[in-house]
Amino acid sequence: MEIIRKNEVKEEDRGGYYIKRLLTKKLGKFPEDLGFYHTAIPKGSKCKEQWHEKSYEAVYFLTKGSAKLNGKMYSLEAGDLVVLDPNEKHEWLATENDVSVFALRFPNLIHDKFTTEH
Repeated sequence: MEIIRKNEVKEEDRGGYYIKRLLTKKLGKFPEDLGFYHTAIPKGSKCKEQWHEKSYEAVYFLTKGSAKLNGKMYSLEAGDLVVLDPNEKHEWLATENDVSVFALRFPNLIHDKFTTEH
């Protein structure tokens, strides 16, 4: 698991605009497909703990939020990126405000989602 904090990533001047290279990651093999998701979690709610046995997931926080990652709590800011390897448990929580994230899962195996809650 990795947490990339946007405010800790160096800005690169591209001659008229800037980028922040949030992630470059070598994968074990090229994914056949990927899924791109937007998740909205109302204040006081959560996206229950889950994991994926075969998929990687990158979750970009559009708002401030909290996460329980492999049993440890983290406070995340807008612009932070969480990168999860297969089998890493994760839960997104909206304790202080509505939380909004974009998630990229690769490969996008629809049935590769497991949870401890029903």
